[in-house]
Parts: sequence; structure tokens; C-alpha cells
Amino acid sequence: MPVGQRRAEFVFGAEFVPTVVDVGGIRPGLGGRWMLGMAYLALRFDPPIPDLPEVLSPDGAAEWALRHISLTREQAIAEVKARREWLYSDDVIYYEPGSGMTLTGDEPIFAELLDVEYRGTSKSVILV
Repeated sequence: MPVGQRRAEFVFGAEFVPTVVDVGGIRPGLGGRWMLGMAYLALRFDPPIPDLPEVLSPDGAAEWALRHISLTREQAIAEVKARREWLYSDDVIYYEPGSGMTLTGDEPIFAELLDVEYRGTSKSVILV
């Protein structure tokens, strides 16, 4: 593939992901993962792809992702604490991390954690 075409595809991705996040097509956390993935892939080319947008650098992609995540660090920690307390309160409860569980009443709502959870393995990691 010619370098110019490769660059054009990365530029398209860098414009497409923010648009999809802005219109609510995907959650900001997923958009952030896609941006970081594109930045990672762009680094693997030798010779490097010239003149890529700053958002496709590792720092630029991370900054974009952090700007779009709706939870503050403190809110994420509070949500995680509430989820753990609720999960450990009953031996018969099963919760799959990242499933977007939303509960009613006085029970915690976990869907917001989707933007700070990384589910690349069988265990969730909270990125706070």
C-alpha cells in the first residue's frame, strides 16, 4: 500500500472516531481505545508514516481519551468501591465485569465504569 494511502486511512480514522463519539454512536472509552490502538499501529511502521495528526501520537491519543472520559478519578474510585461492596455482600451474586450492569433502587450503577475499564484479559483492570 502506498504511504500516501496509508496516511489517508489513518487520518480518516482520526476524524471518524471523534465524530462517532460526538454523535453518541460509541462510548468515549471505546473511542479512546480505538484512538490509542491507531496510535500504537502507527508507531509500528518502518519507515514512519509522515505528517500524521497529533492525536495519533501516543501522547495525543491518551490526551484525547482522557478528555472524553466522563468520570473523574474520584468518581471512578467511588463507583469501584460501591461495586465491590455490593458484589461482596452476597455469595450468590454474579457480575461479569464490563457488562454495563445497571441496577435500580439503592444499588450502585456500574455502566459509567465502562469508560475506565480495560477488558483485554479475563480480568478487568480499572484505569484510575
